[in-house]
Amino acid sequence: MSNKKQSTRALHYIYQAISGINHVGKEFQLALFNGKQALNYALKLNDSIIIATDLMNLAASYNAIDNMDSAQYFINRMLPYLPAVPEQQRTNHYCNIGLIYNDQNNELAKKYLQKSVEVKPNAYAYRALAQIYQKEGNKEKADEMWHKALQTTNLSLKANVVKGMAKAKTEEGDYKAAHELDLWAAALKDSLHRQQKEENIKGQQELFEKELANEQLREKQGRAAWVIAALLLSVAILAVWTVRKKRKNRRRIAAMSEELEQKARAMEQLQQENESNKKQLDRLSRDMTGFEQKHEKLLAEGQRLYESINVDGGNTLTWTKDDFVHFVLYYKLRHPEFVRHIENDYDELTPRQKTFLILYDMGMTDEDVMRTLVLTESSVRANKTRIKGKEVGERQQS
Repeated sequence: MSNKKQSTRALHYIYQAISGINHVGKEFQLALFNGKQALNYALKLNDSIIIATDLMNLAASYNAIDNMDSAQYFINRMLPYLPAVPEQQRTNHYCNIGLIYNDQNNELAKKYLQKSVEVKPNAYAYRALAQIYQKEGNKEKADEMWHKALQTTNLSLKANVVKGMAKAKTEEGDYKAAHELDLWAAALKDSLHRQQKEENIKGQQELFEKELANEQLREKQGRAAWVIAALLLSVAILAVWTVRKKRKNRRRIAAMSEELEQKARAMEQLQQENESNKKQLDRLSRDMTGFEQKHEKLLAEGQRLYESINVDGGNTLTWTKDDFVHFVLYYKLRHPEFVRHIENDYDELTPRQKTFLILYDMGMTDEDVMRTLVLTESSVRANKTRIKGKEVGERQQS
């Protein structure tokens, strides 16, 4: 592989990783900018696998800002590349397409979710199919999909599947089964909490990409060193040959010395360029690490606050404004659709007001909310009225 191609591949993975960090941090415009940079490098490499991944990532970012036309455009561009994609990645891409179409076009969503499980069993796809069949009233098919989704070994996903099943049973009026499923979901969350304490919460894909970028940088530096060594050896051989053959011809020796100096300057320039490239890649790597550490810290703080009220039964009496922001950020990681709903369908909700709505989404009663937010009954009613007034639909009617 040429040095130019190695450099292109390294820059591609750096931009792709930064775009992923931007997406998780809700910086969707930055995610789109860096995602398009990654796609440009992928097209230069003519690698169908990474082109498909970059197109899928762009579709997901456009979907996150509710730009369905652009999301569909990148999905259509990606589809011709899928036959060349390995089985595991292909089933994930089909699943992601289905999730984007979910609630937009149920027939298309089912089509791609079914394609996903035809390639390889996928618990995320089974869960989404179960939700669609449940909404359509096809209880038998929904139950089949729920039980297939339960085969996952991912505790977080399994807990969400059980929670979805409990919600479905509640809608059917089977409260006993719903209660048993809620107890199961709580037990799974406890297991997940213990597992998360033992594991690093950083995603394995990000670690892989970072290590790959570092490995490519080391490989590039090694190749540059070999090039410099080969040039030095060539210069040494040339100098010996010149001295032995042209010793009596001072003019030729002087010309050869000048040529050697030019080669030395060329080697020095090559070393400087190599150092410049190394510094640029090191700087991008540090920036990426900084983004990762910052986002990890925010999520860890949000998880701590979430568990303090959801697991330990605490309250928000001593919380600062930043604490409410961190709590909402962590909850969005767990339930992105609900947080996206309150961000898009309400005008200028404060972090505390968002937390007020989230507590109800977590299944709390008015009494639970009063205890958690340290409010009186009248304050709860006043909060509901103020938040209702910020609904987009309500403002348009008024």
